[in-house]
Amino acid sequence: MSKTGIYAIVFGIIYSMLIGYIAFTMGQNATRYAANTLNNEVLAENVASPTPGPASSSTIMPTPNEYLIKDVNNKIGIYQNGKLIRIVDVDVDSLRPNDADKIRAGITLQTDQDLASFLEDYTS
Repeated sequence: MSKTGIYAIVFGIIYSMLIGYIAFTMGQNATRYAANTLNNEVLAENVASPTPGPASSSTIMPTPNEYLIKDVNNKIGIYQNGKLIRIVDVDVDSLRPNDADKIRAGITLQTDQDLASFLEDYTS
C-alpha cells in the first residue's frame, strides 16, 4: 500500500473520531441545556412541594450535606439541606415500578459520589 493510501486511511479514522466527538458533545450539551432549562423554570415557579415535607415513618430525612431524592411533579427532585437544588428531567412514571416507588418514598444519598452514580444510572 502506498503512503498516500495510508494517509487517507489515517485521515479518515481521525476525521470519523472528530465527527463522533462533536456529535457526542453536542448531544451532551443539548441534554444539559434541556435539564437546566427545566430546572430554572421549575425552580422559578413555586412548585407544589418545594420542600420534602414532614418526616413520617415512610419518609427518610437526610442529615446535613446528604441528598434526598424525591418525586417532584413526576420528575426526580434532588434536595440538599431541605432545599430543592435540582430537578432531573426524567419522568418518575417511566421508571421501573420498584425504582419509582423508592423515589416517591425518598432515597437518601450520603456523598457527592453516590449522587453522581445515581444520576448516571437514571439519566443514561
